[in-house]
Amino acid sequence: MTSTALPYAYRPLSDNAQTRIIELQPSTASDDNDDGDDNDDGDDNDDGDDPPRCHLRDFDVFGDEEYEAVSYTWGEPLFTERLVVDDAYFLMTTVNFRDALLRFRLPDRVRLLWVDAVCINQRDEEEKGRQIPFMTQIYSGASRVLVWLGNYPEQAESLRKVGRWARQLQMSHGMPRLYDREAASDMIRNTPSSIQSVFGLSWFTRLWVVQEVVLNINVLVCCGDVELPWTRLVQIMRLHDAQPPWLIIPSTMGDLWTLRFFDRGVATRLSTVQLLHDLSSAKCSDDRDRIWALSAMTTDLQIERPGGNASEGKGMVTLSVDYSTGAD
Repeated sequence: MTSTALPYAYRPLSDNAQTRIIELQPSTASDDNDDGDDNDDGDDNDDGDDPPRCHLRDFDVFGDEEYEAVSYTWGEPLFTERLVVDDAYFLMTTVNFRDALLRFRLPDRVRLLWVDAVCINQRDEEEKGRQIPFMTQIYSGASRVLVWLGNYPEQAESLRKVGRWARQLQMSHGMPRLYDREAASDMIRNTPSSIQSVFGLSWFTRLWVVQEVVLNINVLVCCGDVELPWTRLVQIMRLHDAQPPWLIIPSTMGDLWTLRFFDRGVATRLSTVQLLHDLSSAKCSDDRDRIWALSAMTTDLQIERPGGNASEGKGMVTLSVDYSTGAD
């Protein structure tokens, strides 16, 4: 990117596109930051000095092109970092967003990612209203959801420990069965700080991330250079007979995810009122999002897509996303 690069200007989406996709370009570092870790899926942390570069294009979420969706938090709302677009333009981003892209950038090939901060024009409230109805399709249709907890060395080491503990468990229809339940429970009770340091991270406090995980069976959780399948975290959550406050939101997420994919025959959706109650402590920057962020998981609420093609369901309330109206 030259020093004369210009701020990126969004164009309206084409008629056959519901959103945009990032073609995240590979690292330009000569050594590709190879840390010697054998990881076939290319998720090695890339902490090179060169800024993330991408091509941003329109995308049909109902097509057959594979992509991954990223779940993260903005972090500190300071837009100090640059994302280079088409080697000629730039978008200003937060440090945590830049770190996520560097973490998921591959050394030798392009990676298709959906990330709301860039794929939605955040300054266009009308466009946000048109894209939000497609969140269910975006996250459920992704080949995988990549969760970025942030660059936190202490919590990354704690996540590594949680992974070791979880390997002592085995899954049976999504429910943990211990090789030695009493020993594992004692181990976790004696080291609560490690578990709390992971589940106490800000990602676990945000409302939007709930559906981002619940909608996809293939979820990978990453903190620094450590990664762990979501299933392992669910196993650990289920060891706690009494839920401390910091585990309420993660446990609700784990229960909803397990019900959706493993407990066949059990209702996998709850009423809007029940979800609002269970996730009342979850945070969101706009109170209107308390409804939009839960709609994919409720029995009595659906969001109308552009074109008015919401399905008719008994007892269902259909709402249109409109950020020009108040939260009341």
